Amino acid sequence: MSPLGLTGVVQMTNMLQSIIKGQTQVWIGMENDISKCVLTTSVVGDANLGIRNLEIFTMAFTEDLSSKMWHEGLRVIRKFAEANKCEKILMHTKNEALIRVGDRFGANTDYRLIVLEVNNG
Repeated sequence: MSPLGLTGVVQMTNMLQSIIKGQTQVWIGMENDISKCVLTTSVVGDANLGIRNLEIFTMAFTEDLSSKMWHEGLRVIRKFAEANKCEKILMHTKNEALIRVGDRFGANTDYRLIVLEVNNG
């Protein structure tokens, strides 16, 4: 199970409702008219700090992406984040291949997500 609790029927229904309401974006990466990847994002904010970030929630691939596709995808996502007055693009992952991609594009991959369950059992 994802440490963020993004599994199960209720969570999937919530995600789909968020997409329908326009609160979550769905991106499909195409190359030569073929779908290569899909990801979901959402603009999240902290009212206390007055900041907004674009968070990548899910990412899936049909195959390895070309360097050109990574660059173009990142350009488009950055442009969207900037238009929505976001300061950063965030993603939680333990996938080593995605961490290496982040490193390649100059992302800070030093942070760890610390997850504490509210109810221990």
